[in-house]
Amino acid sequence: MNFEIVLATNNQHKVDEYRSILSKYGITLYSFPDLNLVMPEVKEDGKTFKDNAIKKALAAAKIVKFPVIADDSGLCLKALKGFPGIKTARFAKSCGNQINANQEIVDRLKGKDHHATFNCTIALVNLAHEPLIFEGVVKGKIVDEYNKENGFGYDPIFIPEGKSVTFFHLDKKIKNEISHRALACKKLITTLKVNNLI
Repeated sequence: MNFEIVLATNNQHKVDEYRSILSKYGITLYSFPDLNLVMPEVKEDGKTFKDNAIKKALAAAKIVKFPVIADDSGLCLKALKGFPGIKTARFAKSCGNQINANQEIVDRLKGKDHHATFNCTIALVNLAHEPLIFEGVVKGKIVDEYNKENGFGYDPIFIPEGKSVTFFHLDKKIKNEISHRALACKKLITTLKVNNLI
């Protein structure tokens, strides 16, 4: 059985990551460019990851008739009371680029607790009457020193619990089994299976 779904994002790296996680379950994932469409810019002013994920999914659902998934994800630092959290992407922009943001995080945690979580919330719409929500959280810690690796997002500074290297240095196959996004996807996949959609 082939289940078709659209990912509401303009981030090609995110598209690639979702495809690598979902394709083995017979799920065909389309990006907006695949459909010759442009994902509208959405003001992510929600108070939670869930709020923002739903907002993006509903914006996309106005344009496409397929089931749509959107996610909001972020890095939450224990010592900084959950910061940057839902402001994770905006924090990187405010720093000028991702490398600067990673360095700023490492600098702010000097002499403080390095425990952190990566959170991902997926909203699925155009399938049920209400958005379906799937959350994934992976625990870990921030590195003591950052070598300016230019990996995806905060991957170069986050070491997942039980591993000795960062997401950036982890084999992609392993990352796509244990990441916050992978954990949220597993819940999505379970729901699709229970409803005999895959």
